[in-house]
Amino acid sequence: MAHYILFATTALIAVSIPGPDFLLVLRTSLRNGKREAVFSAIGIGAGLIVHGTAATFGLSALLLKSARAFEIVKWIGASYLIFLAIQLSVDLFKNKNIEEPENTKAIKTYSAKKYILRGFLTNVLNVKAALYFVAIVPQFVVGQKNIGPQLIALSIIQVVVAIIWFSILAISVNKLGGFLKRRIVQRWLDGASATIFLGLAYKLTSTSRS
Repeated sequence: MAHYILFATTALIAVSIPGPDFLLVLRTSLRNGKREAVFSAIGIGAGLIVHGTAATFGLSALLLKSARAFEIVKWIGASYLIFLAIQLSVDLFKNKNIEEPENTKAIKTYSAKKYILRGFLTNVLNVKAALYFVAIVPQFVVGQKNIGPQLIALSIIQVVVAIIWFSILAISVNKLGGFLKRRIVQRWLDGASATIFLGLAYKLTSTSRS
């Protein structure tokens, strides 16, 4: 039981480190609302389920052994981050002449399914998430027996920790007050987020199987 508690702590640290998932939930909460950001958190959890399942059945290890498969997934993930950056940039220039604070709720232009899908794609296309499940999670397996069930249990812990953490982040950020929701701050966040997404895309393309 102690190693599961230790892993839960490790999982919390892992999801707390700013990355594509963190930035997506943060930006969604500020721009669209806490409910939409929680949907994104659920999507991230779904992506982690895929990574956990793949690692349990050895698919992630196979991915890391295949140079072509690794490159394909890596570039798809980077392309998606660039796509998100372009979307933010378009919003930034589209609303550049609007300076008044946003006192009303954002217009719901996306369904819950699309927010979940956005979170799912952001996570499942992140090669570093696959690396985490292959390199870190197995370190918490005890003994040589019941390895599969242990990996499943560890994956479930990771998913639960991630959903809880990102949901708390979504709710907390949304309640920070009107300042963060002012149009000028929103525009600054759009620009910063787009830049960070591009930086993360570049960093992802630099990731090697080693």
